[in-house]
Amino acid sequence: MIHIGLCDDDKASLKIISTYLQKFMNEFEKEVRITLFTNGEEIIRYLDEEKHLDIAFLDIDMAGKNGIQTAYELKKRNRQLIIAFLTGHAEYALEAFEVEAAGYLVKPVNERKLKRLLVKSLKEAAAEQSRMKLSSLTVTDENIKKKIQQNKILYIEKNRNQSLIYTTEHIYCVYESMKSLAEKVDEFLWQINQGLIVNCSYIIKIEKGKVWLKNGLDYTIGRRYLKEVKEKYFDMTKTQD
Repeated sequence: MIHIGLCDDDKASLKIISTYLQKFMNEFEKEVRITLFTNGEEIIRYLDEEKHLDIAFLDIDMAGKNGIQTAYELKKRNRQLIIAFLTGHAEYALEAFEVEAAGYLVKPVNERKLKRLLVKSLKEAAAEQSRMKLSSLTVTDENIKKKIQQNKILYIEKNRNQSLIYTTEHIYCVYESMKSLAEKVDEFLWQINQGLIVNCSYIIKIEKGKVWLKNGLDYTIGRRYLKEVKEKYFDMTKTQD
């Protein structure tokens, strides 16, 4: 199932566009869930609650956080999220593409163009999902070899002579060093200190030498990792400025 988030402070636009999207997905014979939001803070809070979206269609001119600001915040929480803009303001097009938007349509939205943008967004979402699913980590847990999809790993924590791998579904207890695991994991899993590896999309913020995670915990960044972690985080969020 594809989960689409539609964010617009104009309730009439929400109704029209969601009807179009549902119609197109029915034509494609694809299951879809469409969740509606009336401001940027709502959709950001939705991801903060560890809920998932595959595609987000955002208006730009909204009260509070505008669509561009909202897009940056969403990308910080889910780098795989596909974002497209539907707006009455053509002058924001350049800023929209700085956040790697799949597309940009000016209201009133043309049905044919919206369908084309949806198709493009679906293809990008499928490609992103395939890329992430291909990456797995093989570990021995309870004397059984198991494969863990790396995109489901939230963080890995050292616990004496073991490593605890926290995922969205399970906690794996393995007798493997953090050094060994750090050499195996993908680039979106960052080593923060000698005892912690974190999925960067699970980080809410980095402040005062600490990382703050979505589960409310915070960890000190080790001195030898501080410069690299800050640079990675800056690269991930630099377009926000």
